[in-house]
Amino acid sequence: MRGYRPTKEHLIKYLDNHYNKLEDAVCHLLSLPSVLDETTASKDAPFGYDLAVTLEHFLAEAQGLGFRARNLEGYLGFIDFGPESAQTVGILGHLDVVPVGEGWTKKPFGGQIFNDKIYGRGAVDDKAPLVACLYAMSAIKELGMPIKKKIRLIAGCDEETDFRCINYYKKQGLSIPDYGFSPDAEFPLIFAEKQIIHCTLEADLPDYGLEISCGNAVNMVPGSATVKFISPYWLRKTKAVRLKLDKNNSCLINGRTAHASTPSEGKNAAKSLLAFLAQNADSEQFKNICRTLLQFAPDNEFQPALNALGLGLEDETGILTCCLTMLSLKNNHLSLSLDVRFPISGVSKSVKAQIEAIGARAGLQMTSYKYKDGLLIEKDSELIKKLLSAYSEISGEKNPAPIAIGGGTYARALENFCAFGPAFPGGGYPAHQPDEFISRADLLLLSKIYALAICNLAQ
Repeated sequence: MRGYRPTKEHLIKYLDNHYNKLEDAVCHLLSLPSVLDETTASKDAPFGYDLAVTLEHFLAEAQGLGFRARNLEGYLGFIDFGPESAQTVGILGHLDVVPVGEGWTKKPFGGQIFNDKIYGRGAVDDKAPLVACLYAMSAIKELGMPIKKKIRLIAGCDEETDFRCINYYKKQGLSIPDYGFSPDAEFPLIFAEKQIIHCTLEADLPDYGLEISCGNAVNMVPGSATVKFISPYWLRKTKAVRLKLDKNNSCLINGRTAHASTPSEGKNAAKSLLAFLAQNADSEQFKNICRTLLQFAPDNEFQPALNALGLGLEDETGILTCCLTMLSLKNNHLSLSLDVRFPISGVSKSVKAQIEAIGARAGLQMTSYKYKDGLLIEKDSELIKKLLSAYSEISGEKNPAPIAIGGGTYARALENFCAFGPAFPGGGYPAHQPDEFISRADLLLLSKIYALAICNLAQ
């Protein structure tokens, strides 16, 4: 139509009118399991069969909307749109999800709707937000919104573990977006993220007459722990304290799972178990081991700097937090995994040394160590200004301020990227938790914020 120029109002109306298609796409994607499974890995499915199927489905969805899409040997997929330009705007999301865990009342891979909420693992981290970005791009394309830069949406498949997906992309000599966002945290916007250490400590112990299994992901507060009592002492002791055992002489300790970046929001089942063992064991040596391990599972997120690691680390990016996320004792071999997050100003070598020193008190040695650098973007950068403008205009929040978090988002994988949504202030963030969900209202709002943000960045 001669003289027609699409506006932001047209964009908002288009997304309102096409919401049902967005919702259907989200529900379908949530119905597909996409947990890392290296037992089914192959040449074109490096992270397992389920993730390969999920990636193909997502790329087919994009192609059905008229986009160019490429599957990069199963590591990730990317979708391009817009004119060739000197700079490229990037959107970085992921299709892999953490293990389901305990405590669900809805189907983890059902994509079901109850009371205007869409349930499923990945509903907020990160499948639904990624689909919202895809449909935001579709609205921009269909309306012919004026953009001057190419847009590349990247859908990774190993964000929750080791970033092997985006690292593989970088090694292929493909163009890397100059700046952009990842819908992998919360609004208004994340300008800083703490440094992260994931490590494993191990030791061979004498026979203390029990076996332990607790936790299934290094970045989740364990929601349950199982202990099997074997020795006559423990069988007598559990009877004396009236601890209920099953037919295998095992007991399930329940807690509440949460993201390891906010350990105080969960209830660490490992801590409850260790406290019981420290009080009731017949060996002073084993009691001391349990007490030492309890230092890695403090009462709340304000304790670790003082009680666990002995480092008073704090700056504008927050304080040091520590979470014991996995614990195993089998065949007299003890293994535990830690998630430690500390401020930008901290020194990783010092933190690592303190972890090793505490572990040494229990005879533990560090056998695995992974470090992720922090993220810091200037608050007055054009990237942050344009993203906050889009958020403010759609949400109605006046003068929103960027925030710092302990969570390690996908944004840190690329330079000049920041995390932007999907969780809204005061609304909670059920990522990594049972009955993970996104409300229908929030999903629609996300698509509008991301559409306007893409338009702002592509000018």
